[in-house]
Amino acid sequence: GRRSAHDEKGPLFLVSLCTVPGIRSVKLARESVGSLLTQWLMPEVVLLVAPRNYTRFPGQSVDLKAIWKPLPSRFKKPSFRFRYCAMDHGPGSKLLCALPVLRRLAASNSDRWFLVLADDDKAYKPWVLAGIACQFRFSFCKESV
Repeated sequence: GRRSAHDEKGPLFLVSLCTVPGIRSVKLARESVGSLLTQWLMPEVVLLVAPRNYTRFPGQSVDLKAIWKPLPSRFKKPSFRFRYCAMDHGPGSKLLCALPVLRRLAASNSDRWFLVLADDDKAYKPWVLAGIACQFRFSFCKESV
């Protein structure tokens, strides 16, 4: 079954995605978010970001709620957040817009929070975050030996 990192005092994940306008993009982003919400090790926070104004797509915008609303309520366990960025940083928006959120989350338990950058056009296997967590645990064990 799916577990939260809180169960084992393991890493806490903020997963950040950025998306672009277009019906195909919204459909793919919905599939990507859905796959992140069925992970064996659930993320604590999923952050979906988009620029208010796209440099690459002038005059277009994304309704971030349109990606989240159709997902079944059983997927809404992690804290899901939307964030519109003032500037379009291209693919870097998922990092740059997530840093202030990560800073607030890491105010307590700072050694446990990790930022995972995800693509909005990829569905992830259910073991991806658990695999990342195992790598962190292995690294921590290695350093303490």
